[in-house]
Amino acid sequence: MESLPCPFCGQGLGADASFFSTQAQLAAYFQISCPACGRAIHRSDIAGALGSPEIARAVPAGGESREPVVADNWTCIRVLTADNDSILAVAFHPEGTLLAAASRDGKVQIWDPASGECLRPLSGHTDAVWSVAFHPGGNRLASAGRDGTVRIWDLVSGKCRRKFEGHANGVFSIAFDPTGQLLATAGCERAVRLWDPASGRFLRVLGEHSEWVYGVAFHPRETMLASASEDNTAALWDLESGTCLRTLSGHTLPVTAVAFHPEGTVLASASEDTTVRIWDPESGDCLHTLLGHTGQARSVAFHPTGNLLASASSDATVRLWDPLSGECLATLAGVHMDAVTSVAFHPAGSLLASASVDATVCLWNSP
Repeated sequence: MESLPCPFCGQGLGADASFFSTQAQLAAYFQISCPACGRAIHRSDIAGALGSPEIARAVPAGGESREPVVADNWTCIRVLTADNDSILAVAFHPEGTLLAAASRDGKVQIWDPASGECLRPLSGHTDAVWSVAFHPGGNRLASAGRDGTVRIWDLVSGKCRRKFEGHANGVFSIAFDPTGQLLATAGCERAVRLWDPASGRFLRVLGEHSEWVYGVAFHPRETMLASASEDNTAALWDLESGTCLRTLSGHTLPVTAVAFHPEGTVLASASEDTTVRIWDPESGDCLHTLLGHTGQARSVAFHPTGNLLASASSDATVRLWDPLSGECLATLAGVHMDAVTSVAFHPAGSLLASASVDATVCLWNSP
């Protein structure tokens, strides 16, 4: 049987479904570490590939011709299919006219979300692409991945205009600041790096976590950056001084992603402990712990209005939350057949994109 892919980096785990099924009989909490990215993989994180009864019942036979799925007024209106390879990250263009999808095969695919047409692939990375981010100006796209490089692409020509090579190992996450004058990168090291995306000049390192950094996000209004780390914490950094303002502790396993509310009033974090937490960035207090996912929480994204939070999980679902009350409003399931790796809202709030190890991107419409 073919080796199962890691739900985080898409590389082979060196173990098939029968291995996990056999080990699971010995211990429900059994896990292995991915030989490529080092993250812990639990049986629940690859439930779709193992034929989990809950997930299998929701997936149409054959998996190719899928009827639209409605979940509490959210409808899957289109499924974009990659070239049979895991999709590890998605991002919308600032105007919503394009969707970028990063895949395990080293390519970034640019889609027209309105028509579902793949407009072009961006080729250059030599290994899996783990993160993509559009420049706020809309004319460039940044991508990063396992090959340790960060690339800046011209969206008109499709050519790579700049390549950053300061990381010794893979780069998990990238983000532009609201002005487009800073690019933050985080990867297989304990610090966040800041760059000038126009010149490619390295600017500074922001402090140090005690383990790898998995995610970064800029505050929408202040000179602040949030980071997510394998050390089970999120941290807030002052961009001017480079100092750590506060450490957010509470998750019991690595923090995989962070996202600020559009107004910057709260911060959301996702974790391998299956929870999503809502934090007050000013006090560092945890306001809510969102429970419901049965696999690692992988990605979080706020609706442009800030009144909705989406989370992606290795349990093959997307959940929608009220960030004010912490209530789960909807569970979007039955389309993805494996771990959901990334979520992103259209800038107008009209669509939600979810990416999966099953090589698809689902576009859900907003009620």
